[in-house]
Amino acid sequence: MNQLSGGKLILGAAVAAAIFAFDLLLPLGVAAGVPYVFLVLLGMWAPNTRHVFALAALGSILTIAGYLLSAMGGVPWVVLTNRALAFFVIWSTALLVAHRKQGQEALKQAFDELEERVNLRTVELRENEAQLRMITDHLPILIAYIDTEERYRFANSKFEEIFMRPRSQIIGHRLADLTGAEAYEKLRPRVHSALSGEMVQFETELVYPDGVPRSLDLTYVPDFTETGEVKGYFGLGIDITERKSAEEDRNQALIEAEKANKAKTEFLAGMSHELRTPLNAILGFAEIISLEYFGPLGQQKYKEYAADIYASGEHLLALISDILDISTIEAGKVSLNKEHLPIEEVVSECMNVVANNAATNGLALKTELADAPPSIFADRRAIRQILLNILTNAIKFTPPGGNIDLRARESENDIVLEIEDTGSGFPEDKLHELTDPFASLDQDPYRPVEGWGLGLAITKSLIDLHQGTLEINSQVGHGTTVTVRIPKHAP
Repeated sequence: MNQLSGGKLILGAAVAAAIFAFDLLLPLGVAAGVPYVFLVLLGMWAPNTRHVFALAALGSILTIAGYLLSAMGGVPWVVLTNRALAFFVIWSTALLVAHRKQGQEALKQAFDELEERVNLRTVELRENEAQLRMITDHLPILIAYIDTEERYRFANSKFEEIFMRPRSQIIGHRLADLTGAEAYEKLRPRVHSALSGEMVQFETELVYPDGVPRSLDLTYVPDFTETGEVKGYFGLGIDITERKSAEEDRNQALIEAEKANKAKTEFLAGMSHELRTPLNAILGFAEIISLEYFGPLGQQKYKEYAADIYASGEHLLALISDILDISTIEAGKVSLNKEHLPIEEVVSECMNVVANNAATNGLALKTELADAPPSIFADRRAIRQILLNILTNAIKFTPPGGNIDLRARESENDIVLEIEDTGSGFPEDKLHELTDPFASLDQDPYRPVEGWGLGLAITKSLIDLHQGTLEINSQVGHGTTVTVRIPKHAP
């Protein structure tokens, strides 16, 4: 730099000396001061405007010196005019050169500032890109950016891992080249939709480079310019192969479970039918023996045993009937014949059926029908079975001296039937077992008698067929309230 400045100084001195010598050789009448303009023009290569004005001052001094040292001659006013013209040209040129120099300096300063801003922005963008890549590389999803030419401009590490290619073999390459022609044909309509400005979400299956088909949940998000034009789109993908496989396994398990349940139902129905024939014979023979139809038995014990056989047979027959009912309901073979039934009539029928049993167990039955509507829209057989099952359970689990109340009322949308007893109650954590088929009630220490819970399971199924609800509230030592809600109108 110093060598360069020294060269310019020598050049300037040489030019000044040459022009001064030329000036001394010319007569005063000639405008010999004008060539000093070339000296000023050297200022365009000077570091700043001060050097320009210094050269102009040097040219002015030399112009005066040339006037004083040149040979006398010419018309005085012409000589002075020429020298004045030289001064004018020198300083006009100096001002122009200085102005140009200032413009250059301002332009250079602006360029330097712009370059600095560009450099800072470049560093910032690189840092942001590094941060973005660090974030996206740790996400468990595929992230890529595709431009309008369908070329990849960005891909995270998950994308590299899935497609088994480094970024160098992804960035700049076309979508069709990466996915293959067959897969691209699946994606092409969705790609065109994204490049037209539409966000697209879909599931598809692609064969990866390892030859394994994978299921993907893809989302294409368009990227717009400030003017609203699409410049590309973001491709976001989640590998849902395991989830889809789990769903298929679950669906298959459901199918197998349905098949198993159907087989169970058919088996129970067949078994129930097969057991009824010999059981009815046992009941018939036990009754004949108990009644001593063909003569006295001789021993009283034989008669008692026959009565026990008959009672046990009836219990078993009732259990088989319940099993058959459950099987029929689960098989979807129960059809309801709904009609408007007088509530008072249905309640009275059910109470008469259980009255003798309740009296034998020392229980008081009571009905409250003051708030009941005149009728209920239901299947007669089903509604009788519902009430009888609940009443039978209430009698079974209520100790002597207790009460059983049956109430009927009307709500906004339902007919409400409530049966409340003062029995032993049931623990809250086991209420859900009451409607579970084959759940044994006698496993509970609060239950003093045997029971299998089939009655309530059948009851709930029949209520469900009516689009109604069953609610059981119970407290150990204080009794149980069973609430049945049947819609007023046909579903």
